[in-house]
Amino acid sequence: MSFQVMELVYQLKLPTNRKFVLVTLAKFASDDGSRVFPSVATVARLCGLATRTVQRCLKSLVMSRILVIGSHEKGGRHPRVYAIDLQRVRDLLGSKREAGQKGDNHDSGHHQETDDSVSHQSYARGDTSALINNEGGDDQRLRDDTEAVQGCQSLSPDSSGIVINKRETTRDKDDTNHTQFGSADWAECQEMLATQFGQQDYNSWIKLLCFKEYAGGVIYLKVPSRFISDYVREHFQLGLQETLGLHVQIDH
Repeated sequence: MSFQVMELVYQLKLPTNRKFVLVTLAKFASDDGSRVFPSVATVARLCGLATRTVQRCLKSLVMSRILVIGSHEKGGRHPRVYAIDLQRVRDLLGSKREAGQKGDNHDSGHHQETDDSVSHQSYARGDTSALINNEGGDDQRLRDDTEAVQGCQSLSPDSSGIVINKRETTRDKDDTNHTQFGSADWAECQEMLATQFGQQDYNSWIKLLCFKEYAGGVIYLKVPSRFISDYVREHFQLGLQETLGLHVQIDH
């Protein structure tokens, strides 16, 4: 896993589902962005999206020349190979910065970033032979497919943490008098969290959460960067809510 690749990809201003797919592909990348080969089913499971939604996102990225198809191998054991066009990325980022500077000079106050902005090169192989025709309605279908998202919320790159709504559990019923939650309790939760999220996601993400304090009915956790804080919120919020049954705030 390369956090460098993931963080660069995460900076893009893309529709939520499309960004989830790109970040998930980057999750499997080496430091040079190569050797990425998750299947559509794997990406769909990690993003909490329907497989058809993932297929449409991939096709949209190809049509916008962000993803380049490197091969057309067929068969269950021969996944399709993709690459992210680094020169295309640089051109898009350069245009975006120039437009932003012009907007500031004219006191426009806002800059609409293109839907195709990316920030790194990687190579992705995926089981995507079933990509469907997407002409004329991709954006609308992507909006419709947001109902299929499981545990994913809209991205908020400027947010420094997350708060998870409290869900009534056995712990809640026993904690009506504000029982303290300490670092020892957090340590005891690790096995439960590993079971909930799976060993791979636990080692890659959940294990990075460090207990800071418990105050006012909220567990405060700390992570190394804003990127990790945002990623955990987008991908693991529902699971944390169901597993801990407590308010959780994550700061970097």
